[in-house]
Amino acid sequence: VPIGQMDTTHFERFALFSKLELQKALSVIKEANQNYISVLEYFGEDMKTQASEFFAMIDHFMEAFDQALDLVEKEEELKMKEARRELAKQAKLKVKSAFKVAVSAAALKEKGGGDPSSDIKKPYSRTDRPILNQHMSTRKLSDKEELAKSSRPMVIAAAPARKQKRRVQSSLK
Repeated sequence: VPIGQMDTTHFERFALFSKLELQKALSVIKEANQNYISVLEYFGEDMKTQASEFFAMIDHFMEAFDQALDLVEKEEELKMKEARRELAKQAKLKVKSAFKVAVSAAALKEKGGGDPSSDIKKPYSRTDRPILNQHMSTRKLSDKEELAKSSRPMVIAAAPARKQKRRVQSSLK
């Protein structure tokens, strides 16, 4: 409503309001056209390219890109599955070979053989001595060994202090 005019009709007010709104819309359209031209320049397209053609090309590109992305993801997934299968296969082979070594070691132990995991004989360590002593006690002694064993003085080891203390306490009860 123009300032100072109070007696305008509804039609005059509508025309004035519409004119202002139309000017706003035309400025927005002009800005959109300028932006469209800058987008065409950015993508290296001809300035005469229609918007429908340009956006159809963009849409086609996006569809092709999505298909390529899906294809790459599927290939990567297949590679990962194959790598997992290969690792599982290697682990299974390692377990099988370890099991075979353990079974053959047990079989050799039953027969009285050595350690199949190494062909080189190692010198016996302190931890092997009880096994050697046990092995020696199960075999039959020769007459000389029997005589030497019987003529040796017997050594009785003293019980640890805790065991002695328990014995004393239990005997007092």
